[in-house]
Amino acid sequence: MIRTPRAVILSLSFLVSVVSLAGQQANPPIASIAIGPPDSLTFIGSPDSLTFKPSELTNLMRLKAPRLVSGGTPFSRRALKVDALTIEHFYFSHGYLEARVDESFTVAPDGRVEVYLRVSEGRPFMLSEVSLTGNRLLTREEVLQSLDIRVGEPYNPVGIRDRLEALRHHYQNQGKLTIDILEEIEVNDNVHLRLTISEGLTYLIGNVMVSGLKQIPEWYVTRELLFHRGDVFNRSKLLLSQQRVFESGLFSAVEITPLVQAEEPRIAHIEVRVRELGRGSFDFSAGFSQQEAARGGEPNTALSSSFQWWHSRPLNTSLRTGITLEGNLLWERWWPPDFLAAGEIIRPWTLGVRLPSSVRLYYDYRTTPDIVSRRGIDLSLLPKRTQRHQPRGSIGWVEITATDPDSVAATTAAERGFRLEYLFQGADNLLVPSRGTIFQIKYSRQRTFLTGKPLYHLAELDIRRYHTLFQSAVFAYRFKVGYLIVPSGIKLRRYHLFDLGGSTSLRGWSSPSSFSEEGGMAKLLANVELRTPQIWVLGAEFFLDAGALEAFTVSEENSENQDEGGLEWVIGWDIGAGLLITTPLGPVRIDAAFPWGDLSKKPTLQAAFLYTF
Repeated sequence: MIRTPRAVILSLSFLVSVVSLAGQQANPPIASIAIGPPDSLTFIGSPDSLTFKPSELTNLMRLKAPRLVSGGTPFSRRALKVDALTIEHFYFSHGYLEARVDESFTVAPDGRVEVYLRVSEGRPFMLSEVSLTGNRLLTREEVLQSLDIRVGEPYNPVGIRDRLEALRHHYQNQGKLTIDILEEIEVNDNVHLRLTISEGLTYLIGNVMVSGLKQIPEWYVTRELLFHRGDVFNRSKLLLSQQRVFESGLFSAVEITPLVQAEEPRIAHIEVRVRELGRGSFDFSAGFSQQEAARGGEPNTALSSSFQWWHSRPLNTSLRTGITLEGNLLWERWWPPDFLAAGEIIRPWTLGVRLPSSVRLYYDYRTTPDIVSRRGIDLSLLPKRTQRHQPRGSIGWVEITATDPDSVAATTAAERGFRLEYLFQGADNLLVPSRGTIFQIKYSRQRTFLTGKPLYHLAELDIRRYHTLFQSAVFAYRFKVGYLIVPSGIKLRRYHLFDLGGSTSLRGWSSPSSFSEEGGMAKLLANVELRTPQIWVLGAEFFLDAGALEAFTVSEENSENQDEGGLEWVIGWDIGAGLLITTPLGPVRIDAAFPWGDLSKKPTLQAAFLYTF
């Protein structure tokens, strides 16, 4: 499951910008934005005298005029000044070194603001010549390729300045710690660029000194370093080492600094300054979230709260121990709440290799659509994770107790196996995404202790895409597929099987049981949405959902044998619309969906926290 971040109630902050406009109200709405040449104050359109279209320039601005599906942004003098500088910066990057943007505005009788930007472009300056001196380590061609500059193209001072910094870093990765690059330009009809490179000496690593330690052994710092005494100085290795020391979870601050002394030419001593992390920490958070369902359906939306306590360095080791308590009030079923209790031990190194691992004991109680509790232990390996790439692998044992919906009796079974997961998080915001891609794949291989000890495989793929339209509307779509493989003649428990239906999958069906009572061995799900802001905190969404389950058609007399009942595809799709309410914790939505083929009937109404996906 892809989790959405939980907005924290206790740490909300609000930014209020107040601007006075000669007796007018603060932050009045914008009526229009006009961009044109200096002699056309009220021009709106695409003038021949401008190189770039006004629409291309307004896309760079923070201030937005109202559109068909957008109410625009409040006016601010400061934002207008920043937008004018942004457009000038854009022109400079395309070689228009004499470009100037003058901003002005008028306030209409109704209190709305009309914004005007007068653009004086000047002419583009081309790069006519590049003079390069002092380069010995790199050839002229390598330097020009690194700077990505070509004679005869528009001179881009912004891009060149950024790439000069990257060139310095390239030299420092090869021992040139004191590299200096002087940039000079001569502007006539075009631009003559002169670069003078002072490479300096090649430095080697000298002594490595660690300071700031009180109780943690120095070995926990030095084992994370990617450089040693006598190595050629490498800036990238210093930065990566600093990141590794911090990610060990033992320190609240880490700084690595090279020290050069005149008495020791070609030697760079390294100072590693650290601040030890406090032994104990507490964290409490509350907000909207999506929680895994008790069975194999899509997640349920909930009002969640969690408490975490962490203890670092027990017995002066590099371990971290923690306890997590979490409660969830589901929209579909407020009482009793879902509950999770877990204890975890995290180790940054495993078997002498820098591969973080964890051991987790847990009790997980889920109530919707049926009551299922799980007690188990997981051993997980946590390979290097970034904000975008998040792989995970684990092996574990779990005991599952499920309450039969047709009986007060509960059944208990155990499983063991392993799971592999990979998540690519390419969206700009997990809580309110407006652009980007999310991709997740999961695979598990589990052996149950049911009759015959059957082994089953589960694979699931989830792809989501988000696009911004008309500056503020969001077009989003999701495709999800899941598949279960079991030996012929073996019946899995109900909680293993896939479900569809409810506020996070097929909204034309109020719950999974209304779509398919028996559950399925395979599922297909597609969702398409258009989300548009309207007025104040209100918005609207228009959606289409389609899904299919390879579901069981098992009668009561042969319910113990899946083969006798067989499988058939149950297909359904719906269309609908919903009201979106923006809150500090995330969106709340009220959806009305019509199952296709039953448009004459009343729509299915559902309310939930957060977006469907």
